[in-house]
Amino acid sequence: MKRTGKSEADQSHAEGLRRRQERPWRASLLAAFGSSILSLLHRSWKIETVGLEHLDHPMGGQERMLVVFWHGKYLPFFTILRGRGACIFASQSPRGEVIAGICRRFGHHCLTIPGHAGEEALHLMREALAGRKLAAMVPDGPLGPAHQVKHGVIRLAVELGMSLLPASASARPRVVLTRRWDRMEIPLPFSRVLMIIGAPIVIPRDLGGRSMEWWGEHVRDALEAVGEEAEAGLGQRH
Repeated sequence: MKRTGKSEADQSHAEGLRRRQERPWRASLLAAFGSSILSLLHRSWKIETVGLEHLDHPMGGQERMLVVFWHGKYLPFFTILRGRGACIFASQSPRGEVIAGICRRFGHHCLTIPGHAGEEALHLMREALAGRKLAAMVPDGPLGPAHQVKHGVIRLAVELGMSLLPASASARPRVVLTRRWDRMEIPLPFSRVLMIIGAPIVIPRDLGGRSMEWWGEHVRDALEAVGEEAEAGLGQRH
């Protein structure tokens, strides 16, 4: 009997190929749109920064910095830290490609890595950070749990000799996406935005006799502290 149509497997393969071919231009288009919206929002925000000297004028010879902030707080950092050439990581996914495109449009370097690659992901990060003085990471990303510091951040800081800079940003008025795992915060147009960068955390190569878990809790406490300071600061300026 003569075969007149494609098999389901052939059709599925063709559909998958078509989607992969569409992904680059679609991600590029969404990144251009997203960065344009963020630029407009940024121009309308009333922004105040505290602790920026920790980033611009590091003390004690600590010239390599890894800025860390919670996943739900990352949106204002795209524009506030623009042009600094920070190395940023995003998950290897359609959404991650859009984030990477936005990062590049604001002058950051961005590498997409597999979300659950473990040691392979750490290896890729080490290679990307080699020789770089500034990077930014979300220690509870890419998929949570929220506000829990993963050990990979501590390992990278120790192995590469980078100080951790805990940072947070708060805004009023804002929208909080309560159904997302990270409760992402989106500053509205004309919001007051306060970004706070805390004092550097220097982790010794031998962990100073502490455990990896102890340092994770220490970094978490520092992130919670700058977050509370940002919230309180906005309240005082109301």
